[in-house]
Amino acid sequence: KDVLVETQHSSYVHGDRVFSTSLSGDGKLLCVGTRDCKAYVYNLETKAMVTYWERDERVYTVAISHGAEMVAVGDVEKIVAVYSLSTRKETHSWQRGGLIHDVEFSPDDRILVAGGEDNKIVLYNLEENCIHLEIPLQGVCWDLGICFAAGSFVCVSGNQAFVYGDPMHGYGMHDRPDFSMVQEMIETQNMPALQVMTKSHPSI
Repeated sequence: KDVLVETQHSSYVHGDRVFSTSLSGDGKLLCVGTRDCKAYVYNLETKAMVTYWERDERVYTVAISHGAEMVAVGDVEKIVAVYSLSTRKETHSWQRGGLIHDVEFSPDDRILVAGGEDNKIVLYNLEENCIHLEIPLQGVCWDLGICFAAGSFVCVSGNQAFVYGDPMHGYGMHDRPDFSMVQEMIETQNMPALQVMTKSHPSI
């Protein structure tokens, strides 16, 4: 007979809904974005709160950089912001045209990718504090998911467009792909040849 073993490392109670969580690469820090307009950072070893930042609107998505030096925040106020964990200060801020659904750092923490309801995915160069690349999509990017594989970014949006690419060279796009194909591409790290595509992508 199978035996189910459940463990609980830490538990934190918030006064309102939790929209997003992110773990640091070493598993020592947890960032939480909440409906009460705050982004919290916890130390999972001491179980203490390290710091928090208060925004003017609900914090919909958060991400901790791989080096555990930065926290990215996307909120309902349509702003992508980056904070330094060492100084606790805001280091970058970009206004967008819609609610931000997802943010993610590249493996080397030089690029931040953000997608949302303004129908585009934007790559920000954190070293030069500028927009590196904008990828337009037809239809709102509901439930956008972003992950990195083999140094390239890949994302799947709710309008069923699959975007992949190397931040330094370009991107490709598939309309309404077979998601088993997407999973295989991610698992095998075998990305098709990059090319800029300008097709129209129907919304859901």
